[in-house]
Amino acid sequence: MASSVVSSYLRGYADPLIGALPALSRPLHHIICIPLCDEDARFLETLESLTQVEGSADALVVLIVNGAEDADDSLHRRNEAFLIWLRALLGSSDDALSICEWQGLKLLVVDCATEGRRLPAKQGVGLARKMAGDLALALYAAGTMTSPWMSCTDADVQLPRDYLTALPPAEAPHAAALYPFRHILEGSPTQRDAMLRYECYLHYFVLGMRWAGSPYAYHSIGSSFAVHLERYAAVRGFPRRRAAEDFYLLNKLKKQAPFVQLETDPILIRGRESDR
Repeated sequence: MASSVVSSYLRGYADPLIGALPALSRPLHHIICIPLCDEDARFLETLESLTQVEGSADALVVLIVNGAEDADDSLHRRNEAFLIWLRALLGSSDDALSICEWQGLKLLVVDCATEGRRLPAKQGVGLARKMAGDLALALYAAGTMTSPWMSCTDADVQLPRDYLTALPPAEAPHAAALYPFRHILEGSPTQRDAMLRYECYLHYFVLGMRWAGSPYAYHSIGSSFAVHLERYAAVRGFPRRRAAEDFYLLNKLKKQAPFVQLETDPILIRGRESDR
């Protein structure tokens, strides 16, 4: 049975998308949420790594393909081409929400990229992650998802085999669980050098915060954390931001309860170029 905090959030703050949630054929244990915007066929590498994760056969993978109304037409065309490729690969329908199975994975494909289904102007990955989180919370409240942990990652990763089995038990007193990560150095020498400098900067920042005794000495990277859904509801979910939604959610969660650093193999993040 959902707690009063969860019920209150679902009534007053959840995205309306939860009302269109299709039924699952059976209860599942884990849920993994991935926003997808301006992706390409290399996403297959992420899906293939998911098939090797222990416990993935008992998980639902939520894929939110998204683009905002005010994005460039070229991005919308790339999103539409990606959706065609993804649906052909997975055998999913062209409905707004479609459940399908692929290589032992159960997936929920959410189309927020087709004209008429896009995110509102000035919205972005924060709203996409909120939609995925709210769907996860609705499934958890209904008893269809038995673990209170929602794993959040991105489209450009390779996940370790113990990605799900390393999560804390349901009763653990943690608001979030943080995975180790490492960027894959690829591309031109300039790109590889930039990625190495960026990763050094990320670790230097956290080490400096730890040296200063700050309670916020942790990485806030959207590819590499999991959230306890009861705590997610208590802080009213992901903020609707175009960027830094991971930082602001974790900042709110840290005020609720401690975080735990997981001792898994690192999540490998591709060193792709970005226009951000």
